[in-house]
Amino acid sequence: MHKNILVVLGLTLSSLSVVCAKDIPNPPSNYVLDEPHLLSAATVQEVSSELRDVDTKDGRQIVVAIINSLEGENVEDFTNRMARQWKVGQKGKDNGVVLAIYWKDGKIRLEVGYGLEQYLTDAKSKDITSAMKGHLRNNPDAVIRQAVKSIIAVSTTPAAESVTTEQKASSPQVDPTILITLVLSVVLIMVCGTAYTSYRRKKEAEKGAESQRQLRLREIEKQKVYLKSIYPDLSFEKAKIKYARVQEEEQRKEYERERQARIAEQKAAEEAEQDRIKKKYRVGFNGMTLATALALEEAEQERRREEDRKLRRKHEEEEEKRRRDDDDNSGSGSLSSSGGGGFDFGGFSGGGGDFGGGGSTDSF
Repeated sequence: MHKNILVVLGLTLSSLSVVCAKDIPNPPSNYVLDEPHLLSAATVQEVSSELRDVDTKDGRQIVVAIINSLEGENVEDFTNRMARQWKVGQKGKDNGVVLAIYWKDGKIRLEVGYGLEQYLTDAKSKDITSAMKGHLRNNPDAVIRQAVKSIIAVSTTPAAESVTTEQKASSPQVDPTILITLVLSVVLIMVCGTAYTSYRRKKEAEKGAESQRQLRLREIEKQKVYLKSIYPDLSFEKAKIKYARVQEEEQRKEYERERQARIAEQKAAEEAEQDRIKKKYRVGFNGMTLATALALEEAEQERRREEDRKLRRKHEEEEEKRRRDDDDNSGSGSLSSSGGGGFDFGGFSGGGGDFGGGGSTDSF
């Protein structure tokens, strides 16, 4: 009994969902459906002519659909259902595209058939819809014309794929022996070239290593002559050790001289600073001591540092406010999804294809 009630309830809810779903509009007869009448007659005629030429030339069917509102429908699902019901594209080739714009919802959907997904990829579809959303509300005629041109250009299949069977059969045949000979010749040239390059690099490396060795030997000879002139009674090894120790001692003395110079310079700077503070606060007059003057100077320095910190914080807050204002002015959402298909609508006949693979969704 309970199972029967649940079945009836499920069927009822399913029927209600079907009844409440937005109806698919009738397909256009000229490749462009413009429910809110946004486009001029010249634009509709120009776009329809371009799309008709593409359909006649290679069978790709591209439709522009400007719908008033989704009425709560999901943009990807509704566009996919519309493309399937209109049967956009040729059956078996799935070479259809639907550019759907939902004006009141601010949504753009580019639905791409399976057969064109390798050319009109998700990334390229996203480029097209992203380029549209910035100016669509201000100049819909120019945006639609440019978007249609981009879709036609990007979805164009390579010419090699349009070669007919008759053309292939009538093309001249090449002797396999000639092809094999050419391939072997190319391989042999590549192997010989690689071997020669490796040999030349090896010789250049050996030559460089020999040059470095000769350079080191010349440096050692120069060092021997120099040390012999300084320590004539010592062997080369002992002279090197003594010379190294002398150099270390000289470096130590030089470091000590520099250290003492830094200490003297720091001390002079401190005395000059104290003299400045004494003059500024008249130390010795009216009971003013050096310690009091130093404390007053430190307090003044801290006040200046605090003022600098406040100015930096104010500058950072102004920068952050400008960034937020820029983000608000340029804000526009986007979400990507996929579609696909082939279709037959209005005055076109292709049998209809399949959808559900590639495309793009954007907001404007």
